[in-house]
Amino acid sequence: MKGIFYDRATRRLHTVNGMPDPDWTLISHNLEATFNQCRRVLRELLSMEELAHVDWSALHQDRAA
Repeated sequence: MKGIFYDRATRRLHTVNGMPDPDWTLISHNLEATFNQCRRVLRELLSMEELAHVDWSALHQDRAA
């Protein structure tokens, strides 16, 4: 499975091309989803306070790897 997943335990986004951790939540099947697209989906899942603490840098690091 591939996609962008959210890990509540670490408040990080991860790009995955394989098997994600079973506790992670699928945000998008599109590995090229933008920050705004991911934020829009997460706004439906998280409170505004939780959303403010998401580590967005992880998404950029995963793509650069």
